[in-house]
Order: sequence, then structure tokens, then C-alpha cells
Amino acid sequence: PSPLLRHPPAWRSPAPPPAAAAAVAGALPLGEGFKVICVGYPRTGLTSLEEAMLKLGFSPYRMGHRDDLDKSGHTKDVDRWLEVLSTEDLAPLEKLADDILQRGYDTILDVPLDNTAIALGLVRHFPQSKVILTLHDGSEGWFNSYRVHMQDFNLGSARFSPHRQIALGKSRHALRQIHAADSKKQHLPFVPLEADAQRFIEAYEAHNSEVTAAVEPQRLLTFMAQQGWEPLCQFLGMDVPGVPYPKLHTLGRDQRHLQQQQHYLMVFDVFFFGIPLFGVSVMAHWLWKRYRSGVKILEEKANV
Repeated sequence: PSPLLRHPPAWRSPAPPPAAAAAVAGALPLGEGFKVICVGYPRTGLTSLEEAMLKLGFSPYRMGHRDDLDKSGHTKDVDRWLEVLSTEDLAPLEKLADDILQRGYDTILDVPLDNTAIALGLVRHFPQSKVILTLHDGSEGWFNSYRVHMQDFNLGSARFSPHRQIALGKSRHALRQIHAADSKKQHLPFVPLEADAQRFIEAYEAHNSEVTAAVEPQRLLTFMAQQGWEPLCQFLGMDVPGVPYPKLHTLGRDQRHLQQQQHYLMVFDVFFFGIPLFGVSVMAHWLWKRYRSGVKILEEKANV
């Protein structure tokens, strides 16, 4: 953004060449729904995985993120995802997923697939799909990364912001609605505090355990970005690309971006609110002095 938007930064892969698309078609069954369903939590290497899937020739769908098939960031899907999150009925989810497939996407990832019921609903609706569960290398490390990410996202998706790009960013506002509804459904705060660590870690670990228990081993890859191309390509039946595995949106990067946003807002508050308030204070002090001087003169005249 903001770091949350994927359209299209310098590192973003262009549309896959025909040879790459043909390799995907040959590696995975056609006409059976999504080729890959990624059900990992945010901050488990999803941005890196999205870039890796693009390099392999896939077409990933990621709510709130722009791509070559939808420059808006899927803003038109907001109400449909909110409906999915508001009901236990899987029919709206299945209908939306089928529609996403018709648009040309063959992979889906990120929020709200961190909701276990939604993730497993898609897995069961598309029994031929391969499933990737992305993991962080430690639960506490995941929470720390997620907390910084959501603090940054909270500032970067605010409806009222001095940043014109943020204030008018429809895709960010759309993704914020999905995050808020998803958090509410899981009975978790939108932006976690340090005191919320145990609740979030329990939800994260429970999701991973339930997915692992519910998905057949031959369909499932549990994957960490540090493992690189080999396990991913072996699972997908594809050749390893001759480039390093993507490494995007690290904790250090998010921390720096959060600090930049906080500094910008502090400076804005000083100039937008501080200087006018200072001016009002100076004026009020001057008027008070004039008033006191006038009173003093009147008192002196009265004593003559």
C-alpha cells in the first residue's frame, strides 16, 4: 500500500507465458474446480506463495488484492463474502467460488480462508483440488508478525486518512470489511494487542490442526516459505524454476512501513491540529490580556 495491494509493484510477475500455462494444465486435472486451495493464515508467507504461483503459471485469486484479471481488487465481491461470513450455509460460498472459477482463476488464498469452516467448505466442494497449508516457523513468531501487520493494515485501510491513496482506496476498504467480519466471526479483535497473544495463537494452531486432520494426506502440503521451491514443485508436479523462491513482506519490512505511517500521521497531526490550536491559544491569551488591561483601566478610573 500500501503493502497490502498487489497492483502491480515492480516485483510482480507479468501474466504467465503460454508455456507456463500449458505446464500447469498438464500437471493438474482440468475442469475439477480450483487447482490449488491455500488455507493458511495471514502472515504465513501468502504473499510470497502468491508470487511463486504466478511464476509457475497459475492465476491466484486474493480478495482485496489487484491482479491482471481484476484491477479493482475484487471490490464487487465484498457483499458476497460478507454473506458467506454471516451464515453457516455453504451455498453462498460454493456459488461465489464457482463464479470466481468462471472468471479465469485457478487458485485461491488468504482471508477469509483462515476461517476453518470456509476453508474446509471449499476443500470439500472441490475434492480434486490440491490443498496448501502455509505455516510460520513458530506460533509466537507468527503472532508477533500478525500483530504488526494488522497495526499497519489498520492505518493503511482507514476510511478517513490524510493519505489520499488510503482514503480513496476502495480495495483496501473492501478488504478491511472482510477482515473485520472474519475477526468478529472468530470472536477475535480486529487489531490484536500483546495481551491477546494466547487467544490468537490458540485460534491459529486450532485451524492448522483441524485442516491437517480433515484433508487427506495425499491432497495436502504443509509448507513454510523457508523450504523454497522443491517441496512446492514436487507437490504440484512441476519443474523447479531457475530463480530464487520469492521472499516478500517480511516482518522487518512491515515494521518499517508501520513506523513510516505512524511518523507521517504524527507530523500531520502536529501541522493540522497542533499549529491551529497553538494559534488559537495565542489569540486567546492576547484577548485575555486586553480584557485584563481594560478592567484595570476601569478600576483605576473608578478609584480617582
